[in-house]
Amino acid sequence: AQRLELERDRKIAIAEYAPGCQVIAGGYLWTSHALKVLRGRHWERFYYAVCSQCGRFHKDIGEVLGSPCKACGVPLGKHRGGLVGRYVIPEFGFLSGREAPRTPGESRPRRTYASRVFFADYEKPPPPFVSEGKKGSSVALQTRYSRQGLLAVINGGRRGRGFLLCENCGAGEPAPTSGKGWKKGPHRSPWATECRGPLLHAHLGHEFQSDVLEIRLSH
Repeated sequence: AQRLELERDRKIAIAEYAPGCQVIAGGYLWTSHALKVLRGRHWERFYYAVCSQCGRFHKDIGEVLGSPCKACGVPLGKHRGGLVGRYVIPEFGFLSGREAPRTPGESRPRRTYASRVFFADYEKPPPPFVSEGKKGSSVALQTRYSRQGLLAVINGGRRGRGFLLCENCGAGEPAPTSGKGWKKGPHRSPWATECRGPLLHAHLGHEFQSDVLEIRLSH
């Protein structure tokens, strides 16, 4: 393991290295077991909601469910199809377990969690819109471009149910997709010891800056 370099950009890592996912490296099959934790520090965590009407992404350090969408005014989370939840930023990385990696077989590595990208906001106020096209046209076109756009990428886990993450040792697993109760009691830490830390139910998230072109059509 010490000879491997498995660094990934975080927007890729939250999909490839989420707890329960597998990757082949150095001729072996590795399984992600935990989010790394540091003594005295905690993962950043936010509540988020995606409007079911217009797709606007909202985040806050407090609950956003039920508040009106900033773009269209529809109450967040009140309509079917709107995404709501809480996500943590795995800023310290991921860990495999202490068990020895296996030789890969003919089946594909387990990676069942797709991440989704949303436009979140601007880092700095964007420039004003500029009108495009010919005068007198029936369709008015306005554009603006910024290098200060913020995009949010979210890994909601299997069927959007998120993950169970131990706040003490970082051990994680996909949240069950059926049944009302989650596993309680002791669990195995990344160091193969017993841990009884509290479990946090959350998605995995990350924000990054990128170029953004915004287009408005009058119709």
